[in-house]
Amino acid sequence: MSDPVRVAVIGAGAIAQVAHLPVLRRLPGVEVAAICDSDLGKAQALAARFDVKETFDDIEEVLKYTRPTAVAICTPNHLHEIHVVSALAAGAHVLCERPLALTLAGVERVLQAIRCGWYTFQPSRNLVAWRLRRQEAGGGAFLDLGLQLLDLGLWLAGWPAAKRIAAHTMGQGKDSVEDMATALVVCANGVSLSIDVSWRHMGEAERFWFDLVGTKGSARVQPLRVFKEMHGSITDVTPTGASGRETPFAQSYRAEWTYFLAVMKGDVNAPPPRDQLALHRVLDAVYRSADEGRDVLL
Repeated sequence: MSDPVRVAVIGAGAIAQVAHLPVLRRLPGVEVAAICDSDLGKAQALAARFDVKETFDDIEEVLKYTRPTAVAICTPNHLHEIHVVSALAAGAHVLCERPLALTLAGVERVLQAIRCGWYTFQPSRNLVAWRLRRQEAGGGAFLDLGLQLLDLGLWLAGWPAAKRIAAHTMGQGKDSVEDMATALVVCANGVSLSIDVSWRHMGEAERFWFDLVGTKGSARVQPLRVFKEMHGSITDVTPTGASGRETPFAQSYRAEWTYFLAVMKGDVNAPPPRDQLALHRVLDAVYRSADEGRDVLL
């Protein structure tokens, strides 16, 4: 029997608690070797809850003493770049929460060493203090929510080159992040993405929508519906299948970790995620457009 994959979780915040650790402890062949957080008491409480033996308050100690096979980076945004680089330098595989870094230059620095991928999340509205400070978070509602929609839209469109970006943000102060944002991204191939996000939605429940409109059909995510013109009429071609007992949220994290482990084992050939450079170019342009009050051409 092969040795288990030893994973160190860096950061003991909400996403580690509700996503990574519940999924990791149920994955066969995986052992959570350590939890690390600058608040050691928080790390220890979480370790007791998930039966993890080792806790640390410094990533360098984790890498030195536990020698993990893989590291999950769940720390505040402004720490992602340095933590990813440190883990890679120690020879560990890395799965990082978004954003990979706060700037395009930071993403480029990380990509000089990176070997694996990361995934998205949508945290609760009970935001911790660092998420409200632009210097540490890098952005607010658009970085938190819009980046996922931007990535999905560009991926579905085949990663076309962005040509023009117009954006507007609301609710932020001089050093604080935005509560709401809208952005229009026009691509060279004629595809356009319209993104509208808010941390302050007033209504019965949280809303999420993703609609695609094309010349030969349309689709909607959440719930998934696909319509296509066939023989002169509109036909529902939505895929059908049995749904599992897990929530879509839990399913997404299980799928991400399963894929990540397959890449580590060499079962899947995953190229370096250089699409993140294109993504961050657009993200930078969105904030530049909002800050300067003008369209930005790329």
